[in-house]
Order: sequence, then C-alpha cells, then structure tokens
Amino acid sequence: MTRFLQLRNCFGRFAVALVIAMMTGSSSAAASEGGPNAAAQDFGVRTLVFRSFDSPDVESHPQNCPFPTANLFLGAHLYSIAERASDSTVVNETVQEIGTAAACGVLELPLAPSTVVPFYIEFTLGEGPSRGETYVAQGECRPATFNVPKNGVLLAGCVLHLLSGPQPFLGGAATSLSIFTLAPVPGVTTGSFWTIRSYSAMQ
Repeated sequence: MTRFLQLRNCFGRFAVALVIAMMTGSSSAAASEGGPNAAAQDFGVRTLVFRSFDSPDVESHPQNCPFPTANLFLGAHLYSIAERASDSTVVNETVQEIGTAAACGVLELPLAPSTVVPFYIEFTLGEGPSRGETYVAQGECRPATFNVPKNGVLLAGCVLHLLSGPQPFLGGAATSLSIFTLAPVPGVTTGSFWTIRSYSAMQ
C-alpha cells in the first residue's frame, strides 16, 4: 500500500508538471510565432487602408515636393472602403471621403517593365477622429502591366518610406496598387488602393 501511494503521488506530481510545461510551451510558441496577443508592445501601431481617386479639383502640387525635375503631379480624394468579412473582397470603394492627397514624381518615357518612378506624396485626413492628421511618404513606383484590363491602362505598385506622421512618430511604410493612364481610357478610373502602416512611441 505504501508503495502504491508513493507511485500515485509521483504520478500526480508528474501530471501537474506536464500540464505546466504544456501551458508554458504553448505561451512560448505563441510568442515566438508573433500572435496578436503574444507580448506587450512598447510602441503603438496604426494601419490605414483606403482608396484614392485622382481628381482635377484637388491641388496636385504637394507643399514640399523634393524633385526639381518633377513632371508628374496628382491630386486625389481619399475614401474609406468596405470589405466582405468572409474573404476581404472590396464591396464599396467610396464609403466616406476621409481626406485628400497631393503627389509628385519624375516620369520618363517611354515606359518599360524596368521603369522606376521616384514618387512623393502628402496625405491629409479631413474627417473623424483623425481630422487634420498628415502622412508624408517618399519612395519608388514600378509598372506591373501595360494592357490590363485594356490597352492604355498601366497597373503599378509603389513602395514608400513614411517620412512623417502623427506624433510621437517612429516610422513606417506606405504601399499602393495604382491605376494610371497616359490618356483618358473610357470606363477606367485612375487612382490607388493604399495601405499605411505607422508606428509611434508609447506615451
């Protein structure tokens, strides 16, 4: 009987230790995998996803264009978008106007797959809790296709470094899927789908 009790106590302690090890291991794995609640962060993060539509009624010259030879200027209205929860398909590209943007770039013709367009943009948010906030970004845009969905339509991507944002600003990036045309194309609206990821110091 004494031997049995000793074995039972040993087994009990082993079971408790195993459970603790499993819990600790699961927590460590979650942290190493970067789960959404893996660990406390010492910085703030904000992600914006929105649509821009080029428009002649928006000032197209940014305040601080860094390119002396800029020959591309764009003004745009910015809109929040709505996505279908089940698969993230965009179901509404113009939920609400949220601000404007002004951009400049250096465009060399003729365009080729290897073309690199230096690009600079200033976003100004004009609605909601973010009213008056600005983001400034600079980087490069590159063409992806030249004839989709029809000839004269250029699909491009931009990868930009965030130069400034709402304080206390640490840094970030802005990327786009952009639709351009060198001349008006019926049925095609130019502009971009933008993502901004901004980091800030904790206060």
